[in-house]
Amino acid sequence: MENYPNIHVVDMHTWGEPLRIITAGYPKIEGDTILEKRRFVTQHLDHLRKFLMFEPRGHKEMYGALLVEPSQPNADIAVIFMHNDGYSAMCGLAVIALGRYALDEGLVECHFPKTIVKIECPCGLVQVEVDPITYESSFISVPAFASILKQEIELESEKKEKVDIYYDRSAAGSITSRMAQAYASSIYHIGEKANFKNVVNSEFNPEIYPKNDLASLNEVQVKVTGKGFYIGHSTFFLDVGDELGKGFLFK
Repeated sequence: MENYPNIHVVDMHTWGEPLRIITAGYPKIEGDTILEKRRFVTQHLDHLRKFLMFEPRGHKEMYGALLVEPSQPNADIAVIFMHNDGYSAMCGLAVIALGRYALDEGLVECHFPKTIVKIECPCGLVQVEVDPITYESSFISVPAFASILKQEIELESEKKEKVDIYYDRSAAGSITSRMAQAYASSIYHIGEKANFKNVVNSEFNPEIYPKNDLASLNEVQVKVTGKGFYIGHSTFFLDVGDELGKGFLFK
């Protein structure tokens, strides 16, 4: 039988991307590792993901971070990421917000000029640097590389186009993979910062970090910097007889 307890959340956003941090109310989550915990949540508590991510409490762009007990001894916090379609291994914009949240909540000891927050994610341990004064946060992505540049392909219409193929295996992957492609194309170089704006005109400046070449594929890592902002605190519950309140989604 599905149970809908009162669930407490903190809502934040980074560059306009929402993050709902689930702080209390979830039933006990079983598992010795973060992946075992995520599997348990997927198999036994997925109705609560829909309850929190779907309408009327969320929307199709909502992203969630369920705080769980760390399994790695050097982790400060551990998190399971969720969204409208299931669960993910990592979200770069989410860890930027989580870095500030961990510092504000006293989950890590504050240090100047930078506080290091170690976040255990399904993809592994992610280290975030937080400025305790400005709350600007940064992390360095896992490696990315461009494998093929200007490959000519033929479409069904017999028209030919040139494409680039790059490996998107990272947090904030769309940013990181684009930077790997730009580096391989000599648009940006080691230590240079790019300038991007998203659909809500938020500006961010990822920076290319050096990484040893992987079979001459120009492998790089990217430093991503941003700031999480608070939106509010909520307690969600299911009213008696409210079937729609269990969650529905417009796509």
